[in-house]
Amino acid sequence: MPSDAEKTQTKMVQDIDFLPASYKHERERSRKRLSRRITLVVFLSLIVAGTWQQRRNRLTLEAQRDRLQLQAGRMLSQLGDPEQIKAEIRQRELHANLLAHLRLRVSATRVLAAVVRCLPKYVSLTRCELNLEEKSAPRQVRAVTAGKVHPENRQEAKPKPPAERDLQAIRDESDHKVVTVSIEGLAPNDLAISSYIAALHDAGLFDDVQLQYSDTYEYGEHQLRSFEIRLQVRRPRASSGKPAEPPDPEIPPSSSEVSSPIAAVGPP
Repeated sequence: MPSDAEKTQTKMVQDIDFLPASYKHERERSRKRLSRRITLVVFLSLIVAGTWQQRRNRLTLEAQRDRLQLQAGRMLSQLGDPEQIKAEIRQRELHANLLAHLRLRVSATRVLAAVVRCLPKYVSLTRCELNLEEKSAPRQVRAVTAGKVHPENRQEAKPKPPAERDLQAIRDESDHKVVTVSIEGLAPNDLAISSYIAALHDAGLFDDVQLQYSDTYEYGEHQLRSFEIRLQVRRPRASSGKPAEPPDPEIPPSSSEVSSPIAAVGPP
């Protein structure tokens, strides 16, 4: 085995460098120069790739913009004038409201059907009359205006379309007039009349049911009760220009709306 002295001598021989210092310095400079060139090439490649991708995206967006502008132009040409579209929408809204109000009006056949359907056993009608009466309204005090309107400041009112005039007429009629029904008939006793009044209350079609009178009526050897009842037809209420749903005849009114039919009928 080699001794320690021989190992140290061998190591000293291996560490001897015969290259000059200038060569090492030049080699280090060339290595740094190559690394800088590689970094610059990579950086320029990234810049070129980003610029190319940005240009490609811009061309794609411009193509989409042109296509959307063409589609928007076609849609606008198909739609027409916006003012004309608004006028058509308003006209259709007027027709829809008019149709809704007409459908919500309680027909005479429905009223007669409710009157006949509520008849108890052995109760018959001798007269049934429908009337359109003015609704009593509180007196309104007119406000006094401070100044006068000059004729040149007045604006001429534009003529309303027929649908709007009809709709306004129906609303005015619904606000100022009520439909009443006056019925007369014969019943075997006051209990049958009370049952009839209660059934009319439960029909849900009338706002007010009043017994006008009840009297004795002799028919041969039989004593019957003649009566007269006044009904006020419930009208559909509309809010914010939209008509409400008509009253449901299957849903009875609340207890506050129903008066006692027994108390309404007088003693025999």
